[in-house]
Amino acid sequence: MSEYLLTYLWVGMECVAAVLLFDAFSQRKKRQIAHWIAVAWFSFLDATFLNLMSPSAASFWKIVTSLVVYYSFHRILYIGRRVFSLYIAVIFYATICCIDNIWFAFWALILGIQNGSSFSQTFVSGFLMHCLMLASCYLQLFIRKHNQNQTTNYSWYTVPTILSTVSVLLIFFFGSCFEKDWISILPLVRVCILYYLYANSSITFGQLDGANRSFS
Repeated sequence: MSEYLLTYLWVGMECVAAVLLFDAFSQRKKRQIAHWIAVAWFSFLDATFLNLMSPSAASFWKIVTSLVVYYSFHRILYIGRRVFSLYIAVIFYATICCIDNIWFAFWALILGIQNGSSFSQTFVSGFLMHCLMLASCYLQLFIRKHNQNQTTNYSWYTVPTILSTVSVLLIFFFGSCFEKDWISILPLVRVCILYYLYANSSITFGQLDGANRSFS
């Protein structure tokens, strides 16, 4: 029962993180109260769906489901065209996947595979990891709001979007290989860190701004 309740907490924190990231690139459609009521409904429906989904569901369907949720989230609550909603949904999903896997890999390397895996499944670990997601998205919002050198070259949107897609696929591939003891944890760590550093660099230099201006 507690696992079902924790799903609502984790999804709620992820939705707040999504709001922080989406606020950095898009204008809200609704006013403050209406906006957060809609966010709460999205969190509740998404968490309920995840609780009902079979744990044995294929990774591909989990990816598709998450992207549909965040795409719909952006389409309903923010101003922007469909292609940009898809773009920012992919970026956000790739970001939280990388943070999740970097967190797990960190404790697996520090405490050892077994102890690290056990710790990463505790409430404290889950809460701290989701706090990192919030901090990361807030940092991106802060950087975007204070970045005065923003490019208007919309062609940049293809680069981080493709990289995000490839990164998510590699994360699931290496994660599956790691679970089967085919590889060490280091390849998974490298993919996550490289993506995360690139994504934040893109935001810092304003490359993502062109996509929003051109597709909104």
